[in-house]
Amino acid sequence: MFFTEIRMAANPPGAAPLDQDQIWQGLAQKALDAVPYVEAITECRIIDRKSENLFDREVTIGGHRYVERVWLEAPSRVVFARLEGPVLGTITNEIVKDGDELTLAFEFALTVRPGHKIPVTEQELSSQMAAAYRTAAESTLAAVRASLATGGARPAGSSLPVAAEPSRDKAVDAPPWLVEFYKKVDALDAEGVVAGFAPDGSMRFGSNDPMTGQEALRAGVGWIFSNYRRMAHDFVNVWDCGDTVVLEATVSYEFLDGRVVPIPALTTIERRGDVIVDLRVFTDPTPLQ
Repeated sequence: MFFTEIRMAANPPGAAPLDQDQIWQGLAQKALDAVPYVEAITECRIIDRKSENLFDREVTIGGHRYVERVWLEAPSRVVFARLEGPVLGTITNEIVKDGDELTLAFEFALTVRPGHKIPVTEQELSSQMAAAYRTAAESTLAAVRASLATGGARPAGSSLPVAAEPSRDKAVDAPPWLVEFYKKVDALDAEGVVAGFAPDGSMRFGSNDPMTGQEALRAGVGWIFSNYRRMAHDFVNVWDCGDTVVLEATVSYEFLDGRVVPIPALTTIERRGDVIVDLRVFTDPTPLQ
């Protein structure tokens, strides 16, 4: 598992200035068709359009097929959740405004799919992705500037070839223990959740420090649950690899003031016998702040 963040000025000295809407148009277009912007992506097509701002795309990177769920959160953020492929996790592209300055921020929370081997180390993969995304961001901004200079950019969301949509009405096949565990999570049952862990079990949420051991888990989980009225985990995909399970879900958090905020999350769970020894949640918690 590795985390990477890169930031770059959207309007460096000497470049024609772009406003947030213009930059957003470029990010949205890159999400729809990444091939002109990301050299490593040789194929990109939408395979399941769920709404105007939510769709699944299939991309080919280094000869490997990936399926990514994409959320367009206008006017500032795009979230990619890797559903299939050798490397799973989340990627966010965000326009950050600091006074009059605009910055592009790219964050990765990724892990090699259980049981899959890649020919480079995670550190090398992280460096490769950071370099590729910096180049992609520069290409995107250059394309927006060139399009404006010749009379205007193609509207974000304009039509692209869409493959026939596969049926996703089938229920997600999840092991019974996983369903029961998340019933306790959604019920905010801290004791029930902690009971599912080994005495030396560990949980890590995003880039926060891991909570290891029953006492740390009880304190940490209790504090997390105290901020919400309820949670709801909507399972999207489950990959059951024996002692390791990878769960993709949309998690809805209901705050004490009644606000409900849904965010995508990818969780890896490692078990020893009937208890959890390691649980890691990969997500962008920014909407919860």
